[in-house]
Amino acid sequence: MPPTCHALTWVQGPFNTGSRVNNSTILECVGAEALLSALRDDLSSPLAVIDVGGNVVFANRVASASLAGPAADIAGAALGSLVGPAKAAECVSFIAEAITHQRVVVYLSVVKGHLFFVTLRPAGPQTGLVVASATAGSLVAEQPWMKPAGPVRTTRNNDMGALGVLTERELELLHHIGMAKTSDEAAQVMHRSTRTIEWHRASLGAKLGCDNRVQLARIANRTGITAIEVARLLEIHRAAKRASGRGDHTSTYDDGCGTVATTTDAAGSAAGR
Repeated sequence: MPPTCHALTWVQGPFNTGSRVNNSTILECVGAEALLSALRDDLSSPLAVIDVGGNVVFANRVASASLAGPAADIAGAALGSLVGPAKAAECVSFIAEAITHQRVVVYLSVVKGHLFFVTLRPAGPQTGLVVASATAGSLVAEQPWMKPAGPVRTTRNNDMGALGVLTERELELLHHIGMAKTSDEAAQVMHRSTRTIEWHRASLGAKLGCDNRVQLARIANRTGITAIEVARLLEIHRAAKRASGRGDHTSTYDDGCGTVATTTDAAGSAAGR
């Protein structure tokens, strides 16, 4: 019998006993390298292992691409170099809480204008590590059951990307457009006249480089802002504005409608990206 058949027979054995399959059985049968390869190369959501000091120990391709570009590998990098010192400090506090209390911590984060639900799972009481996985807000908006269970925190320092140039009213309208509301419906919810709403929509299109409601709806859905309620979205927007005023790390990136990309670090210097 070929070796591959031997391997297949060995793997299938424990699963044919009629007993319930548990995590221990899976770990005994599946090699660590196979699991790591699947997590690194095949998983379509960001995943990383981070230590209590905020250093990335392991990152899959999606996590590296999300934070540093398609060809990057962020393993070995400090969070501060990836998301800025202020946001890194927030993330490290959440990591410390997860490790100290050995409990799952979930928080909302906006990276390059895209909303994510980040889940921190302690890797074990003696490891000093967490497994950080992220679910895009765009996925949660389409499939609400994908939203992590339990309470969800909100980070104060967020990179709003192209959305950072919008006013609160414009961002709120973008949310409503993403929820397929008409101008009349948005006007009623926002307690504004339809004419005012149309003016806001024109301003939205000019700022985001889009010509019509369909393009604006695509941005709203792609960035994931429709996965949360308007009040929470505006809270994130205000906090990001305050952080930007303090000179914390903020960025503006191309979001599909021609926005010029720039970054600003904690010292206030700007660089093209």
